[in-house]
Amino acid sequence: MKATQQQPESNEINKGDKASAPKVYTNKDLPASAAAPVAADTAPLPSASAASTPIATVGDLMGDGSRVVRDEAWWRKRMTTLRDKLAQDESACVPKRELVNRLSGMMNAIPDEAPAIVAGGYIAAAGAIGTDLVKAKAELKECQGHIAVDKRLISDAEEDARVHSVLPGWLRP
Repeated sequence: MKATQQQPESNEINKGDKASAPKVYTNKDLPASAAAPVAADTAPLPSASAASTPIATVGDLMGDGSRVVRDEAWWRKRMTTLRDKLAQDESACVPKRELVNRLSGMMNAIPDEAPAIVAGGYIAAAGAIGTDLVKAKAELKECQGHIAVDKRLISDAEEDARVHSVLPGWLRP
């Protein structure tokens, strides 16, 4: 025996679906202001002064609640300050680098196997030079760390300027 199932008529199916079907909205259901679409080319164009100063109104809140205007002068001053700090740190590293090179040369000049008569003098000199060399290398490494931080600050400032659509000429020295 085959199990037979009665199929409901198509009218019965449509009646049951109407209760659960979502409402279809038409233009008649919309308010009058939303019915007329606005063309894309009827939007007002930005003024010429707004285009020439892309971030004149963007600012950071200071501790006292005032705003700093990020205009051309602000960006130039910021980049100049960062570049000057980098140049200052690089020039401070030059004598430290030269000291490390000089002390390294002196350490390399001391013979490994000195005659027994002068061995005590070489050992004492190597010990004094060695401690000075370690100290000079630590100072040089610290100075190079300052340079790395300065370069990172400049890179971050350039990225910040890019995000705020700053003109590239404002960042040049």
